[in-house]
Amino acid sequence: AGGMLNEVGLLFGGCQALLHERAAGLAADCAVGHGGLVLGAMSVTYLAAAKRGQSVEARATARAAWGGESTSGLVATSCLFAGSGKADKVVSEARMRFHHVAAAGARGSMR
Repeated sequence: AGGMLNEVGLLFGGCQALLHERAAGLAADCAVGHGGLVLGAMSVTYLAAAKRGQSVEARATARAAWGGESTSGLVATSCLFAGSGKADKVVSEARMRFHHVAAAGARGSMR
């Protein structure tokens, strides 16, 4: 598993949210087998700070928001870990809802 190094200690809340969005977006794209998803909602829970010099890693999963294969949305969860690899701690957790671009455009809510 790869990650990034919190070299200068700048892993503030906005940066954490961006990492969650990227990781969850990739998981959502993999879940549908293509891109074309837009973020509709995001909730981040901040639990701890990452210390300067710690390695940081995001792990995410995605699933259909409401069953069936022809869904118009997905829910993704993401955890951000920080540590030295032996005793990583959860820094923050996020839950996001993604919509297919066509579905979002049809509702007019994403423009």
